[in-house]
Amino acid sequence: MVYQRTQILMTPEQYQTLKEIAKQERRSFSEVARQTIARGLAICEDTDDIWDRRVKALESMRQIREEGKQRYGTMDLGLVSEMWDEREAHREYSGSGE
Repeated sequence: MVYQRTQILMTPEQYQTLKEIAKQERRSFSEVARQTIARGLAICEDTDDIWDRRVKALESMRQIREEGKQRYGTMDLGLVSEMWDEREAHREYSGSGE
C-alpha cells in the first residue's frame, strides 16, 4: 500500500490516547492513527448514506403527495379549521377545558 506523508495538528489528549493505544496493542502510532481516521471516515460515509436515504424518502413522499393531489384534488383546510374553532368554543363554553 502506498501512503501519503502529511502533518496534522491534534490536541495533547488525542496524541496521548493514540500513543497509549499503540503501546498497548504493540503497533505503530501511525498505524493506529490511520485506522482511527479510516473508522471516522467510514462513520461519515455511513452518515452521508443515511442522509441520502432520508432525502430520497422525502422526495418519494413529495411525489406521492403530488400524485394524490392530481388524482383526488386538495382538501379545503378551512373547513377543518372551522371545526377545530367550534370544538374549542364548545369546550370553553361547557367548561371542560380538556
